[in-house]
Amino acid sequence: MAAGKSRIGAKLAALMQRNFLDLDSEIEHRMEMKIPEIFKNRGEAFFRTQERVTLLNLLEEKENSVIALGGGALQNQEHTAKVLSESILVYLRAPEDVIVARLSKDKSRPKLRKEDGSMRTESELKKLVQDMLSEREPLYLKSNIIFDISGNDTVDTNAENLYRLLHNYEG
Repeated sequence: MAAGKSRIGAKLAALMQRNFLDLDSEIEHRMEMKIPEIFKNRGEAFFRTQERVTLLNLLEEKENSVIALGGGALQNQEHTAKVLSESILVYLRAPEDVIVARLSKDKSRPKLRKEDGSMRTESELKKLVQDMLSEREPLYLKSNIIFDISGNDTVDTNAENLYRLLHNYEG
């Protein structure tokens, strides 16, 4: 969630000479609509179903790839177990203040909007991030590698450091 999965993942894939796939982008491509449209027109439950199906398909179809998972993809323990059994799962852990700062600039994420469609205030956004992290982090902590993002390092530096970690990973 706003840790830089897509940008770091793309750079990491290039360093590893592998394909890069973004789960949310794959869903958008397969559904022919953007994530906010899916949430608005079909609801979160429908999106989560598409997320599950797409993730399982990618795991089967795309060996030797770097796949950026959406922030909620691991909420399903079956997904987590499948990903852990077939790949190396990396949690890009960013500090709460970095996540809030990044999300406050992003108007496209459906969860950032209130029921009436208006944007959350900064204090509401901070509370949302705290709630989401307390719900999701226990699942994220099952990752093979936990990589801390400071918010000060560049995408290139983070990708290079993560590449070295993965290169030395013995699982």
